Amino acid sequence: MTFHGRGWGHGIGLSQRGAQAHAQGAAGARKTGEQVARRCYPGAELAAHPASLPIRVLLSAPSTGCVGRTIADRARMWSAGGMWLVDADDPTNVYADVGPCCSPTFLAARATLVVTSDGDGRTLVQGPGSVTLVPKQWWDPIAVQQKDLAHRGAILVGTRDGGSLRVVNYASSDDYMTGALPGEMPSHWEFEALRAQAITARTYAAWRQSTAGDRTWDVRDDTADQCYGGRTFESARTTAAAGSTAATVLTYDGKPIRAPHSSSHGGLSENVGCLLDAKEVGITWAREEGWPYLAPAHDPAGALARDIRGPNPFASWTAHFTGAEIRERIRRDHGFDIGSNVSLELDLSPGGRPISVRVRGTDGWVDLKGDRFLRTTLGLKSTLDRTTPF
Repeated sequence: MTFHGRGWGHGIGLSQRGAQAHAQGAAGARKTGEQVARRCYPGAELAAHPASLPIRVLLSAPSTGCVGRTIADRARMWSAGGMWLVDADDPTNVYADVGPCCSPTFLAARATLVVTSDGDGRTLVQGPGSVTLVPKQWWDPIAVQQKDLAHRGAILVGTRDGGSLRVVNYASSDDYMTGALPGEMPSHWEFEALRAQAITARTYAAWRQSTAGDRTWDVRDDTADQCYGGRTFESARTTAAAGSTAATVLTYDGKPIRAPHSSSHGGLSENVGCLLDAKEVGITWAREEGWPYLAPAHDPAGALARDIRGPNPFASWTAHFTGAEIRERIRRDHGFDIGSNVSLELDLSPGGRPISVRVRGTDGWVDLKGDRFLRTTLGLKSTLDRTTPF
């Protein structure tokens, strides 16, 4: 069976390739970052949202920082100008003055945090609480060996259930943006595309922070939220783009919106109620109302986007599966064995993406949520798919 698809990602909100094309003027007059953002979230308003609290970024497992490396039960850190090791609950309680040449090791021994000096191996801290590393020179990042990344701001280290470390970077909103924008969009792309991405990324982080509740962190540093590499990821162009949109976010009813974005929408942005928020009704799936600031829209600009590597590689694509492969993936991911001679029926949303997929075989059939089946079970690039050419 052959799938014919367009785009890469969930297809909701900002299309990064679309932003690039609009900034290039590939589909009419060149657009500014603000114009692109408004187009992608038509029910939202641009507003100033000065951040009063730092963004808390989870660096430890399961986060990977989009570099495939994480922190489990051990971490080693250092900073060029030295650091203060302080009590997380009482920063006036200083455990150690860590010099520029020193890199303490943090170890989770079940529920106990053990911090040792790299010089003589002596124990600096041992107990059930958390500690914070604060750079002596505010401009110096703290390097984390296990991630091979360096981060601006302070870093909190504690333990979590299962005998692993909980490592959280406390970054100012500006520092978070300069470390996240290069991970979300190539720095050589059009400057206005970078500005549109900066507005979107800052909005998403503000929304996550406002809905954190009892969580001890706001965002993860990987694709579960946004690719954040801290100081290591920074570039001059992305830093300038983030700075030129400082404090600007998208709001609805005076609050930051949930602002999803993905690589390429294939010419069509979708209603979240037809994909991520689709609900199970009896034996099938149905669309939910969605969010008031998002609406399906045709936008062919993304297919026209170009960069130094060439045209959009996700404008169209195909993927091939045997019936046996589909049968096994459904059995593995959903617990149903439909038998052989597999066929599919797509229940399309008004925007043209499958809300549900009915899969038939010799031993039965099953109705699966479209987004999960296509992107997770089969691993397709997007949900804008057909079993015949477009």
